[in-house]
Amino acid sequence: MTISHPAPTDARVEERAAVDAATFAAEIALRDAPIVLRGQVAHWASVRAAAGGDRATAAYLTGLGDGGKPMEVLIGGPAFGGKFFYRGDNLEGFNFHREKAPLGVLLSELLRLSDVPEAERHILYANAATAPEHLPGWAAANPLDLPMGGATPRLWIGNGSQTATHYDGSTNLACVVAGERRFTLFPPIRSAISIWGRSTGRWRGRLRAWSIRWRPIWTGIRAMPRRSATRWSPIWRRATRSSSQRSGGITSRRSGP
Repeated sequence: MTISHPAPTDARVEERAAVDAATFAAEIALRDAPIVLRGQVAHWASVRAAAGGDRATAAYLTGLGDGGKPMEVLIGGPAFGGKFFYRGDNLEGFNFHREKAPLGVLLSELLRLSDVPEAERHILYANAATAPEHLPGWAAANPLDLPMGGATPRLWIGNGSQTATHYDGSTNLACVVAGERRFTLFPPIRSAISIWGRSTGRWRGRLRAWSIRWRPIWTGIRAMPRRSATRWSPIWRRATRSSSQRSGGITSRRSGP
């Protein structure tokens, strides 16, 4: 399965080839603008496994996750098109529900859904799962070898999702292992026209900023194939769209100070 999400603008951010730790520290880590590092994680065992297809990827991850804690999985029906968001005009509740599932169960369901017609297919999305808790062997098998200040790697696993525009309070390095992922980034000036949202019953400061009504002026990273990494700083608001070939896409991300 491949889900295509057209980019909202033709603008693209800077790209460069993979860098070593010294170059990353000197030229990348302190940037205040996003950048794509093509091939930065091409050496990862997970990327090599993903080249063998969905079942090979699932088998690899199952091996790493043996003994890990169940993941929180967001589940949406076929009609919502992977757009995890609020429900109703008054933003009351969500258009999805959450369940806890072991990694093996999640991967088996993703493989099963890959054979389901798109019009009948549910969207599953495990987001920000900490590797030490849920995939205990991940960090050792997929070393980043970049100075990230001790940040904990996290995993995003799903079969095609669109995340609403939001604000990350820390610097991020996202590494695409399987499938594709597009990040649409909004510069700080766009904050003035953002629409503040909520995730609980109370309105809360900077937690969410929904800018999806507005066409970005300067945004964009074209869809990143596996092996690539992108870095952005907390001054940039972002929306993400993940597409997957057949059963699922996988992204590993580290958030630094």
